[in-house]
Amino acid sequence: FLGNTQFDTKYLPIPSDVFTADFYPLEFLIPILLLVIYAIIDHFNHYNEATIQFLHKETTQRTMNLRRVEMYGGTTNRISPTRR
Repeated sequence: FLGNTQFDTKYLPIPSDVFTADFYPLEFLIPILLLVIYAIIDHFNHYNEATIQFLHKETTQRTMNLRRVEMYGGTTNRISPTRR
C-alpha cells in the first residue's frame, strides 16, 4: 500500500464491465412483494375501524408476551426447578 499511488480498476470487486440484465431469480420475489404491499395498504385501510377496547387488548397481549420472553429468555413453557 505504501508504493501504490495510482488507482487501478482491478481493485474493484466487479466481475466484468457489463452489468447483468437477467433478473430471473428476482422474479420469484414478485408475489411476495405484492402481498407485502397489499398487507400494508390493508392495515392502513382497516386501522381506524378498530375499537379502542381491541387496541388496548392487543397492546396488553403484546406487552405481556414481551415480558414473558424477557423473563424466561425466549421460552414461555419453561418448567420451574424443583426444590430439594
